[in-house]
Amino acid sequence: DNIVGKIVDHQVANGTLWMMCRWRGLTSALDSLQKATILVEDCPDKVKEYYRHATHDPVLTEFMQ
Repeated sequence: DNIVGKIVDHQVANGTLWMMCRWRGLTSALDSLQKATILVEDCPDKVKEYYRHATHDPVLTEFMQ
């Protein structure tokens, strides 16, 4: 199983919020986008940590409320 080390970015595509995951023990070359709705269930602490440090945009702010 891959384990999220941290979330490093986010983007919106077709109304869906995606978060770029850096996988524990792997390099940035293997970062991948994952749906935020799945990450908030699987690793809510990583999502909250990212939100505390991220540049907020309306979509991210709305998602976190």
